[in-house]
Amino acid sequence: MARPPATPPRQRAVVEVPLKEGQELRDEFTCPITRQLMRVPVIAADGHTYDRSAIERWLLHHEISPKTGQRLEHKALLPNHNLKRLIDDLVREGGRGLYSNSSSETTSDLDFDTPREVANDVRHELRRCRRASLVSEPVLLLRCVAPADSEWNGRTFEVYKDGALGGRRRPPSMGGADDDRDFMPFNDSTVSRRHFEIVYSQDLDTFRLRDLGSASGTFRRLRPDAAASLDAGAMVMIGKHQLVARKSVDDVLVLECFAPDGSPLQGQVFTVKPPGATLGRRLANAITFSHDVDGELLGIDSSVSAEHARILYDNRTRRFHIRDGNADGRPSTNGTWIRLSALHAPSQAIPLSTDDELLVGIIRFHATVTHTVLERTSDASEQQQQQQQQHGDAVTVAAAQDPRRTLFCHRKSSPEC
Repeated sequence: MARPPATPPRQRAVVEVPLKEGQELRDEFTCPITRQLMRVPVIAADGHTYDRSAIERWLLHHEISPKTGQRLEHKALLPNHNLKRLIDDLVREGGRGLYSNSSSETTSDLDFDTPREVANDVRHELRRCRRASLVSEPVLLLRCVAPADSEWNGRTFEVYKDGALGGRRRPPSMGGADDDRDFMPFNDSTVSRRHFEIVYSQDLDTFRLRDLGSASGTFRRLRPDAAASLDAGAMVMIGKHQLVARKSVDDVLVLECFAPDGSPLQGQVFTVKPPGATLGRRLANAITFSHDVDGELLGIDSSVSAEHARILYDNRTRRFHIRDGNADGRPSTNGTWIRLSALHAPSQAIPLSTDDELLVGIIRFHATVTHTVLERTSDASEQQQQQQQQHGDAVTVAAAQDPRRTLFCHRKSSPEC
């Protein structure tokens, strides 16, 4: 069965919201920590909603609520789906509902007498100086689910269209695209210094994962309803054991166990012929992860299920494939994992979908592809900025002729000053 296509992020055009004087983002949509529009709203133990990345950073070093100051009973975070849907709906309706009128500054707040003609200019500038751009962008959420003692456990990393790099050490600045990417830092020794990258393909509208030549490898879990080809060079991990397809021609598949070091299976070669073979902890499997020692069955790898995976031969394509689980469709406990590339070899970029599971060294992540709304406020549109450049001399002369206009521009940070 072919792998399902990557989940397409929901794309929308930029929504421009002109803001009148005194209009600010409503509190219910503002993260109490960042004071910005919440991109991925979650509910903490104190009952308040925060932007996920902000509250996760707070919880790394605090046991109390950033809102109330009270001690938190736990650090679990729940997605606030209702608020997320409300933000999406308001953006779809034009975005005005995200903002409310707060204390407004009028011309009477200025500390000088304003002639009527200047007041009209002031009101005009107040109406057009500020605007908000609401941009819907795809986002990849990587939530760490194991191991429990990992520094990443329970945390979620957000990857946006600029992409991300992951490893034990941030690569030196080279003045290229790497400088603009977020970095996922790891302290685990199984993660290479420069382990993987995630890029966003505008043409394919998908996030894509690529191993950068790591030592321990980057893996994607094989879905229960999917199959992976076992062509020459393909690598799979069953439990803690890794197998590589040394040969897959003439209706014969040759697999070799190359990891972990010290395993009784390391270096063993297994030959598979049609119709295929089973892999698991039981001795009845063609490729077994147990052995008989003086009549006693001893498991080699406790993370391997009794009937863990199946290798099947496709008569039509004359190729071998591997599927997770037994013949009855029951999946293995710990999964069958496909390694993206060989030791120290960069891989091809693969698309990521919602519910994919990734393994970086021994750190496991669950992927969700969704979208978020980013707010960008500005004092003028690009057209106004261009007009500023074209008419800069005229503005300078006008300010020199009317110093009160200069004061107003300084107070409002107008682009025409």
